[in-house]
Amino acid sequence: MHYNDGWSNGFHYNITYLEIWNEPDLEGFWTGTADDYFHLYNVTVQTLKAYNPALKIGGPCTSSITSVDYTSGFLSYLANHELPLDFFSWHQYADTPYQIYTSSRTIRTLLDTFGFNDCENINTEWNINILTPQRDKDNAKNAAFTACSLTAFQDAGLDYAVRYRGTQDPSWLGRLIGFDLSLFTYDGIYKTPALAYTTMHYLTLDTPVRLTTPQMDASSGITYIAGISEDDTNVSILISNYNAADTSYTLELNNIPWNTSFTAVHYLIDDSHHLEISEKSTVNTSTYNITQTLKRSNIHFIRLTNTTSIPEEGSPTASIPFLLRLRILDPFTRALGILLLILVFG
Repeated sequence: MHYNDGWSNGFHYNITYLEIWNEPDLEGFWTGTADDYFHLYNVTVQTLKAYNPALKIGGPCTSSITSVDYTSGFLSYLANHELPLDFFSWHQYADTPYQIYTSSRTIRTLLDTFGFNDCENINTEWNINILTPQRDKDNAKNAAFTACSLTAFQDAGLDYAVRYRGTQDPSWLGRLIGFDLSLFTYDGIYKTPALAYTTMHYLTLDTPVRLTTPQMDASSGITYIAGISEDDTNVSILISNYNAADTSYTLELNNIPWNTSFTAVHYLIDDSHHLEISEKSTVNTSTYNITQTLKRSNIHFIRLTNTTSIPEEGSPTASIPFLLRLRILDPFTRALGILLLILVFG
């Protein structure tokens, strides 16, 4: 009422999705039992649906899909009590994009198994492993992690994925330990991982029709996706390498829908290039064949166009402070991080 209907000098935000609680499987957020949470959800969802049936209500916002209580246990309770679940929410900070992919497929299977076929599968927090050193959260490694994740999500049975987080908390202690998961500095400067979103924006906005590609195995650490514009004027290809060895690949595009010459533009994201043009050429054939080497923690974005317009290069990125680049501090900062997580979450 307060946020949607203006009650008590409130607002009119038209909020549709309401998530019940946050990570009740962790002691730092919930001191009751799983049954206590189930009861909270029961009372809350019935109250909210009685007030406005159009609201989408979900949970349990679990920090781990390995928790039986907050996956199959939660779904079993809902099914037995005939309670609605508009979306199932979960979090994951992963070592690889493939881990999030497989987790999403697991959740989708669970939902269908318990009869929640129309329930949305929403990851409401995701990022690289929180114990990863801070430099690898800010550099091209996390950019490649992000691009590989966004690509793998397209086939993960996932309805939405909400990355944590946007803007940096200006706490030096948090950054030293490695707990800053932001895409931008506190004053709005891009970090390298944010460029993965810029790249995906170019892909989905300009070339939203997905093209057929060879079957992809995201567990390899390399992902790829391609699209074409609805008016057939632009083609985009995104190829990302998170943690595979440097790999040579051949890109072959056939039946390009232009009878005239076109422009091929290659962009690169690594620790020295912020979505910068690395190559630009004019092509006079109806096919496009190249062989490139995709290095670890690199992203290749290729745009083919028969127009004069090409995507802008990425924004300049923030430098990583010298102290955070010292690998000798990794065991110390990791130990501090583990200790803090234990103290806060149990």
